[in-house]
Amino acid sequence: VLKLIDKIIENPYDWISWYYEYDKRVEVSLDKQINSTQSQPTFFYNHLMLTHTIYRYDSAGKHLISNTSEPSKQIYIDQIKYNNLISLKYFSALVDSYTKQNKPLVIIALSDHGSRELKNRNEEKQIQLIVYDSEKKMGEIATNENPINLFRQLMNAYFGYQMPTQQNEYYDIYSGSTID
Repeated sequence: VLKLIDKIIENPYDWISWYYEYDKRVEVSLDKQINSTQSQPTFFYNHLMLTHTIYRYDSAGKHLISNTSEPSKQIYIDQIKYNNLISLKYFSALVDSYTKQNKPLVIIALSDHGSRELKNRNEEKQIQLIVYDSEKKMGEIATNENPINLFRQLMNAYFGYQMPTQQNEYYDIYSGSTID
Protein backbone atom coordinates (compact mmCIF):
# COMPACT_ATOMS: atom_id res chain seq x y z
CA VAL A 1 0.00 0.00 0.00
CA LEU A 2 2.87 2.40 0.76
CA LYS A 3 4.22 1.94 -2.77
CA LEU A 4 0.78 2.85 -4.10
CA ILE A 5 0.71 5.98 -1.94
CA ASP A 6 4.20 6.94 -3.14
CA LYS A 7 2.97 6.53 -6.70
CA ILE A 8 0.09 8.93 -6.05
CA ILE A 9 2.42 11.49 -4.48
CA GLU A 10 4.65 11.33 -7.57
CA ASN A 11 1.69 11.73 -9.93
CA PRO A 12 -1.39 13.01 -8.09
CA TYR A 13 -3.47 12.86 -11.29
CA ASP A 14 -3.05 9.12 -11.66
CA TRP A 15 -5.87 8.12 -9.30
CA ILE A 16 -7.53 5.84 -11.83
CA SER A 17 -4.44 3.64 -12.19
CA TRP A 18 -4.05 3.57 -8.41
CA TYR A 19 -7.62 2.34 -7.99
CA TYR A 20 -7.20 -0.36 -10.65
CA GLU A 21 -3.99 -1.54 -9.00
CA TYR A 22 -5.63 -1.50 -5.56
CA ASP A 23 -8.63 -3.48 -6.86
CA LYS A 24 -6.28 -6.08 -8.33
CA ARG A 25 -4.34 -6.43 -5.06
CA VAL A 26 -7.59 -7.01 -3.16
CA GLU A 27 -8.54 -9.77 -5.61
CA VAL A 28 -5.12 -11.42 -5.20
CA SER A 29 -5.42 -11.36 -1.40
CA LEU A 30 -8.93 -12.83 -1.60
CA ASP A 31 -7.67 -15.62 -3.86
CA LYS A 32 -4.93 -16.42 -1.31
CA GLN A 33 -7.50 -16.60 1.49
CA ILE A 34 -9.78 -18.87 -0.53
CA ASN A 35 -6.88 -21.26 -1.19
CA SER A 36 -5.52 -21.17 2.36
CA THR A 37 -5.28 -24.51 4.17
CA GLN A 38 -4.08 -23.23 7.55
CA SER A 39 -5.99 -24.60 10.51
CA GLN A 40 -5.85 -21.75 13.02
CA PRO A 41 -8.48 -18.97 12.99
CA THR A 42 -7.70 -16.09 10.68
CA PHE A 43 -8.90 -12.52 10.76
CA PHE A 44 -8.88 -11.31 7.19
CA TYR A 45 -9.73 -7.70 6.40
CA ASN A 46 -10.05 -5.84 3.13
CA HIS A 47 -11.34 -2.37 2.43
CA LEU A 48 -12.95 -2.54 -0.98
CA MET A 49 -12.83 0.67 -2.96
CA LEU A 50 -15.24 -0.42 -5.69
CA THR A 51 -18.07 1.85 -4.64
CA HIS A 52 -15.88 4.89 -4.04
CA THR A 53 -15.28 7.54 -6.65
CA ILE A 54 -13.62 7.48 -9.14
CA TYR A 55 -16.14 5.03 -10.64
CA ARG A 56 -14.23 2.86 -13.05
CA TYR A 57 -16.47 -0.07 -14.04
CA ASP A 58 -19.88 -0.57 -15.58
CA SER A 59 -22.33 -3.03 -14.02
CA ALA A 60 -20.62 -5.99 -15.75
CA GLY A 61 -17.08 -4.97 -14.77
CA LYS A 62 -16.04 -3.45 -18.08
CA HIS A 63 -13.65 -0.52 -17.64
CA LEU A 64 -15.33 2.81 -18.21
CA ILE A 65 -13.69 4.85 -20.94
CA SER A 66 -14.11 8.19 -19.22
CA ASN A 67 -13.65 8.50 -15.49
CA THR A 68 -13.64 12.26 -15.43
CA SER A 69 -17.37 12.91 -15.78
CA GLU A 70 -19.47 14.02 -12.87
CA PRO A 71 -20.82 11.06 -10.91
CA SER A 72 -24.43 10.28 -11.66
CA LYS A 73 -26.94 8.13 -9.85
CA GLN A 74 -26.81 5.53 -12.67
CA ILE A 75 -23.00 5.33 -12.66
CA TYR A 76 -23.09 4.85 -8.88
CA ILE A 77 -25.76 2.13 -9.17
CA ASP A 78 -23.75 0.37 -11.90
CA GLN A 79 -20.68 0.44 -9.67
CA ILE A 80 -22.72 -1.12 -6.83
CA LYS A 81 -23.99 -3.83 -9.19
CA TYR A 82 -20.41 -4.68 -10.15
CA ASN A 83 -19.37 -4.65 -6.48
CA ASN A 84 -22.17 -7.12 -5.77
CA LEU A 85 -21.00 -9.43 -8.60
CA ILE A 86 -17.45 -9.44 -7.24
CA SER A 87 -18.65 -9.92 -3.66
CA LEU A 88 -20.87 -12.86 -4.63
CA LYS A 89 -18.01 -14.48 -6.56
CA TYR A 90 -15.58 -14.28 -3.65
CA PHE A 91 -18.04 -14.98 -0.85
CA SER A 92 -19.30 -18.09 -2.66
CA ALA A 93 -15.73 -19.29 -3.18
CA LEU A 94 -14.86 -18.68 0.49
CA VAL A 95 -17.96 -20.56 1.68
CA ASP A 96 -17.20 -23.48 -0.67
CA SER A 97 -13.54 -23.64 0.39
CA TYR A 98 -14.23 -23.49 4.12
CA THR A 99 -17.13 -25.95 3.88
CA LYS A 100 -14.92 -28.49 2.08
CA GLN A 101 -12.28 -28.10 4.81
CA ASN A 102 -14.95 -28.27 7.54
CA LYS A 103 -13.75 -24.96 9.00
CA PRO A 104 -16.05 -22.37 10.58
CA LEU A 105 -16.41 -19.13 8.65
CA VAL A 106 -17.76 -15.69 9.42
CA ILE A 107 -17.99 -13.18 6.60
CA ILE A 108 -18.95 -9.61 7.36
CA ALA A 109 -19.32 -7.32 4.38
CA LEU A 110 -19.91 -3.88 5.74
CA SER A 111 -19.74 -0.59 3.92
CA ASP A 112 -18.34 2.34 5.85
CA HIS A 113 -20.97 4.73 4.51
CA GLY A 114 -23.73 5.00 1.94
CA SER A 115 -23.81 7.32 -1.04
CA ARG A 116 -22.11 10.65 -0.51
CA GLU A 117 -22.57 11.67 -4.11
CA LEU A 118 -26.21 12.66 -3.89
CA LYS A 119 -25.78 14.91 -0.85
CA ASN A 120 -28.65 13.22 0.97
CA ARG A 121 -27.82 12.60 4.63
CA ASN A 122 -30.22 9.64 4.83
CA GLU A 123 -28.57 7.93 1.86
CA GLU A 124 -25.18 8.41 3.49
CA LYS A 125 -26.41 6.35 6.46
CA GLN A 126 -27.81 3.52 4.31
CA ILE A 127 -25.02 0.99 4.23
CA GLN A 128 -24.54 -2.43 2.74
CA LEU A 129 -24.36 -5.14 5.39
CA ILE A 130 -24.00 -8.85 4.72
CA VAL A 131 -23.29 -11.37 7.47
CA TYR A 132 -22.59 -15.05 6.90
CA ASP A 133 -22.06 -17.12 10.05
CA SER A 134 -21.51 -20.81 9.29
CA GLU A 135 -21.89 -21.79 12.94
CA LYS A 136 -24.87 -19.47 13.52
CA LYS A 137 -23.38 -18.35 16.84
CA MET A 138 -24.07 -14.66 16.36
CA GLY A 139 -27.84 -15.02 16.38
CA GLU A 140 -30.10 -12.49 14.72
CA ILE A 141 -28.53 -9.34 13.33
CA ALA A 142 -30.82 -6.35 13.75
CA THR A 143 -31.31 -5.09 10.20
CA ASN A 144 -33.10 -1.94 11.29
CA GLU A 145 -30.10 -0.67 13.23
CA ASN A 146 -26.67 0.53 12.30
CA PRO A 147 -23.81 -1.94 12.78
CA ILE A 148 -22.28 -0.25 15.82
CA ASN A 149 -22.65 -3.46 17.85
CA LEU A 150 -21.82 -5.96 15.10
CA PHE A 151 -18.22 -6.65 16.09
CA ARG A 152 -19.17 -6.71 19.77
CA GLN A 153 -21.71 -9.39 18.85
CA LEU A 154 -18.99 -11.32 16.99
CA MET A 155 -16.49 -11.07 19.87
CA ASN A 156 -19.11 -12.11 22.43
CA ALA A 157 -20.31 -15.09 20.36
CA TYR A 158 -16.99 -16.51 19.18
CA PHE A 159 -14.45 -15.44 21.78
CA GLY A 160 -16.41 -15.38 25.03
CA TYR A 161 -16.30 -11.64 25.61
CA GLN A 162 -19.13 -9.94 27.44
CA MET A 163 -19.04 -6.56 25.77
CA PRO A 164 -22.09 -4.40 26.45
CA THR A 165 -23.94 -3.01 23.47
CA GLN A 166 -23.76 0.64 22.52
CA GLN A 167 -26.64 2.98 21.80
CA ASN A 168 -27.88 2.76 18.21
CA GLU A 169 -26.63 6.10 16.85
CA TYR A 170 -24.70 7.35 13.87
CA TYR A 171 -21.54 9.30 14.53
CA ASP A 172 -19.68 11.80 12.39
CA ILE A 173 -16.02 10.87 12.82
CA TYR A 174 -14.89 14.36 11.88
CA SER A 175 -16.95 16.28 14.42
CA GLY A 176 -17.40 13.52 17.00
CA SER A 177 -21.11 14.33 17.21
CA THR A 178 -24.12 12.16 16.48
CA ILE A 179 -25.96 12.41 13.17
CA ASP A 180 -29.73 12.62 13.16
